[in-house]
Amino acid sequence: MAPHDGEPLRAFIPRAIDSFMPGLIPTMEQRLGTTIEATFELNPIIPQRVLAGEPFDLGITNPWYLPKLIDHGLVSPSGHRAFGRVALAIAGREPMVEGPETSPAGIIALLRRANSIAYTAEGTSGRTFLDAIARLGVGREIEARLVPMGIGQSPSRAAAEGKVDLAIAPLTTVAVAPSLNVLALFPSDLGADIDMSVFLAAHRHEGSLASKALDFLTDPGLDPLLRNYGLVRP
Repeated sequence: MAPHDGEPLRAFIPRAIDSFMPGLIPTMEQRLGTTIEATFELNPIIPQRVLAGEPFDLGITNPWYLPKLIDHGLVSPSGHRAFGRVALAIAGREPMVEGPETSPAGIIALLRRANSIAYTAEGTSGRTFLDAIARLGVGREIEARLVPMGIGQSPSRAAAEGKVDLAIAPLTTVAVAPSLNVLALFPSDLGADIDMSVFLAAHRHEGSLASKALDFLTDPGLDPLLRNYGLVRP
C-alpha cells in the first residue's frame, strides 16, 4: 500500500552513488516538502529486496532488473527513466603521471603489475570487472591475485589502507576516496559502463511525491553536479 500523507518516501539507493546521494537527499526533501528514508544497498540486492515484498516508493538500480520487477507488478511500467552512467575505474595509491589510462594495453599492463586487486564480489562493478578482464584475455592470468570482497567491505578502503594494490569500483566511489588516484577507466567498448535507472513502485501514480522525486533526480539541472562525481547522463 502507498504510505499515508506525512510518512517518509522510502527509497532504495545503490551504494555506487553514496558519494553524493546523502548530500543530495536534503535538497530533495526541501524541494518535495517531505522526508526520505533511504536504504543504501548493492545494485543487485535492490531488486531482490523489491521482489521479497519490502515496501518502497522509489528506487535506483541497473535497468536490466526492471523488466522482471514490472512483470511481477512491483514497478510502474511507465514510471522509470535513465538516471546515468558510471565508468568502471581502477584506483590505487601510486601517483598518476598524466591521467587515467583508458587503452586496453595500458589497463592490461596495470593489472599485470599489481600483486593484489580488490573488487566487490556481489556488486555490479565486480561482475562487470570479471567480464571485462575476460574480454581483455587476462582473466585467468591474474585470477590468483584477485581479492573478492563481501557486502559491507570496501575495495577502495582496502587500497587506501595499503591492504591491496588496486581497487576496482565505480568511478563515483573511487573519485572521492582519500589517498587514492584513479589510475584507469575501462573503455565503453568493453561493455564496462554501469548504467542506472530511477523507478517508481507500482502504487505511485503520476503527480505523487515519488513521481516528483523521480522528476527531481532526472532534472538536467543536476547534470553538472553529477558529472563532478563521475556520473554522466545518457
